[in-house]
Parts: sequence; structure tokens; C-alpha cells
Amino acid sequence: MSYPSVKTIMKLECDKEDAIKIRKAMMQESLDVDDRLEKINEILHECGVESAGECDCKDGPPLLYVNRGDTYNTTVCYFNGHFKIIDWGTIVERNPSLFKN
Repeated sequence: MSYPSVKTIMKLECDKEDAIKIRKAMMQESLDVDDRLEKINEILHECGVESAGECDCKDGPPLLYVNRGDTYNTTVCYFNGHFKIIDWGTIVERNPSLFKN
């Protein structure tokens, strides 16, 4: 799996040291995705981890993200098996069939 670069992670308006910690948390494959996002949430001091889209009991929700208070704030998302640095609103707009509500 590929991960966002430290430079890309710094788009979250964090310093390089925190960006490195965030990247290491993403890469900690011994933890499930929820736990990795919770670690990232703690580093960023944000509002928790949220999900969007209808939950498939086999694969879970299509989108998990660190809640940064606004739909269009850049954040850490887990979508389609990859970590992304993007606002979660854009993912929903680009994939409307996955997000019916």
C-alpha cells in the first residue's frame, strides 16, 4: 500500500514532526484502520473519527475520516483501501452512488 508523503500530510497545517507521526500511524498495519485513524485524530487534536455512507457488514462503511469540524476542511480519509489527504465532501460528491443519504 502507498501512503501520502510527509509534504502532502503537512497540508493539514501541521508541522513536519506531526506529519511524520501521522504517516507512521498510517503505516502501522498491525492495527486496524479505525485504530490508526484514532491515533491520527489524537496527533491532530481533532473531533474524532467518523464514517460516511451505508455500512456493508463485510467491508464496513465506504469512507472513514478524521472529523475536522467542516465537510470541506482538508483531513485524513480512508477510502477505497487507501489513506488520502482531502476533504471528505469532495469524495462524497465524486462518488454519489456510494452515499445515498
